[in-house]
Amino acid sequence: MYIISALMISAVIALFVGAGLKLSVGNLKANNGRDQRALLAAESGLRYVQSRTAANYGWRADEGLVVNDPDLVIEENNGNIIGLVRASDGQFAQFRIRFNYQDDSAGDADGRPDPAANFRIDSPYVSVNNLLGGSAVPVPRADGPGASVTATSPTPYEVPGGTVCVIVEGRFGPGLSSLSASNLNPPVDGPVTTRILEANLDAAQTPGVDAAAMSAGDMTFELDGNAAVTLSAKDKNQASRLRSRSKIVVQDGGNPNLKSKNGETYTIDGTLQADAEAGVKTQTEDTSTSFYRLEWSDVKKADPAGPSISAGTYVVWDDGTLHYYDMDYNSYVTFIEANPTSVGTIVDNSSLPSGFQFDGSDASKPKFLISGDIHVQATSNNNELNIIPRKGAQEDPPDASGSQTESQMVSSVLSGLSSPDQTGVGAGIYSGPEAARWNIPISGTIPGGEIRAETGSYYSGTWQGVILKEIIPGQAALIVDSGIQPLFSPSIGSDPRGALTNGMTSTFAGTPQLQQILSMILGSGSEMRELNVGSAPATLRADKLKVEFTPPEGQSAILSADGNIRIGANVKGDGGSITSAETIRLVGNGTDLQASIEDGLTLYAKEDVVMSTLKEKNVGSNDWEYKDLKLKGVVYAWGNIEAKLDFNDQSVQKAGKFKLEGTMVAYGGDPSGQPGAGSGGAIDVRAGETEIKYNPAYLLKLDNSPPPGPVKQSLYTVY
Repeated sequence: MYIISALMISAVIALFVGAGLKLSVGNLKANNGRDQRALLAAESGLRYVQSRTAANYGWRADEGLVVNDPDLVIEENNGNIIGLVRASDGQFAQFRIRFNYQDDSAGDADGRPDPAANFRIDSPYVSVNNLLGGSAVPVPRADGPGASVTATSPTPYEVPGGTVCVIVEGRFGPGLSSLSASNLNPPVDGPVTTRILEANLDAAQTPGVDAAAMSAGDMTFELDGNAAVTLSAKDKNQASRLRSRSKIVVQDGGNPNLKSKNGETYTIDGTLQADAEAGVKTQTEDTSTSFYRLEWSDVKKADPAGPSISAGTYVVWDDGTLHYYDMDYNSYVTFIEANPTSVGTIVDNSSLPSGFQFDGSDASKPKFLISGDIHVQATSNNNELNIIPRKGAQEDPPDASGSQTESQMVSSVLSGLSSPDQTGVGAGIYSGPEAARWNIPISGTIPGGEIRAETGSYYSGTWQGVILKEIIPGQAALIVDSGIQPLFSPSIGSDPRGALTNGMTSTFAGTPQLQQILSMILGSGSEMRELNVGSAPATLRADKLKVEFTPPEGQSAILSADGNIRIGANVKGDGGSITSAETIRLVGNGTDLQASIEDGLTLYAKEDVVMSTLKEKNVGSNDWEYKDLKLKGVVYAWGNIEAKLDFNDQSVQKAGKFKLEGTMVAYGGDPSGQPGAGSGGAIDVRAGETEIKYNPAYLLKLDNSPPPGPVKQSLYTVY
């Protein structure tokens, strides 16, 4: 008699719901019994939820006033919904639905603010939207102070994944005579009839499993001492999951080295390589389910037409002055080590936008303050943003002789390679007789298909080169070629690796392309280091330099670049977000960065995200330690995610703690396609204690589901 067709997705919710619920209004006019009116009001609330979830599986009931019609008023407030439906005699029947735990004073287990005081619902019945969940979650009964959900509240049953459990309270009677469009939830002052309607609404398609970390490739945690990986969720009743399309490995640490009261792991073969607590469930990853998708076009970035700074390298000197060099990082390193006294362009705040200011008044603790969105404007020379102290920033502990030379880096790369795949004629770009070629994996995509580090002239017989040429995504040819002359002594033909490393420093000094080649081969390996600037003063280190995000309360500040972003400093602040169309590298004395809840995104890179918290314990001692890293929000990479808070070397005295609240995703390619279709996709965390807390509040912009569609009623109970 009163069932409303709610199986169509409406672009205009008010019109959709309004038209549908007119049927309930008609029935209210024909049925004057209190019980019937209360039941019809509850039915109206159920159909409202059905229409809202059909349009958006991730609906959170927080959009304020949705319908405002003389005969129908519906308002949402932080997960609670109150609606009024008018009968023929002018009286309103009311429906109330609560998704909010109303528990901010008792731990905020649901991770969302309590509703306004006039939207608090004193019913014990709590609805749960698990449409985007991959497995069942408990449905609690609120029995705490103020009808709150507590850690000890009963959970009589669970709602399956891909389902929303809706419990609607319909009410009618003289005790609600003061109901009005401006007074949706008044205190009861007389008799009221209440009917409770409970239903399950199932998604037409099953979404992917939500998770605290997802990787298309291997997910590896390398631990120190008796450390462990601890999985938890902001909502204590919700599972915290790790998902990998390959394998999950937890190395070293204590026993157990993977702890969780509600943890689940998903791998391609259903196995877990860890000493996990008995309660951690192992599952098989279903490759037909989706990963979290966040395409570049959907990422909120700083407006290129808004406040901006020029791309290049910004260097803080020991006297608290800021110097700018219109160069990418590799070019700057080569240039400054050859010209250590060059001051570049001295920058003062008058030439910087108000949202990006530098404070060098205390030269021992200089800082950048980012209070608004800042776009990095490409120049004719580069599109990167690099912020470092004059000394540079050490990403990995150096060997005993100091920072690795190019020759040492090449040697370490090639040490794992056997004989070349090909030597001699045809192996090189120019088909010279002195050439060697290895087919090797690479990280990322090579711009233009190849990178060359070369000197001399082929036509004069002096050409020498190292070339990295992409073959297919994730694989390239590393070629050492000398044109028509022997490259080094001994020649390539007799010892190609020795020839390459022995001549590297002298032959290719001043060739920044070599560093690009090394970075591609090493993937997320060491790239940033402390610099040799001769006798010029350079004692300020990355642990004393700060980049702080300071947006107004409740707002965000986004730093965006079309190239790499490297920051050799302590990065911190609330509401901060960094987006790069290439790689993000944060190297310094710890990071404490929190995204705004609305934006959710902390770090987003179309290539890799690399973080290192290395700090020299005592200057000049070559003793090192790692500081802690704390992130709140979403860390998302098309390539790899690497957190370096430990290193297996006797010079390292202390590992840092890794803490993430939100989620991290290594998609392994463009998220418009399938996970793992491109290069990368690995997550590698090397740390001491590691804590990963799933918090869906930051995940609103992530898509982990098929397109929304009709939701089907599978259970219906009235009491």
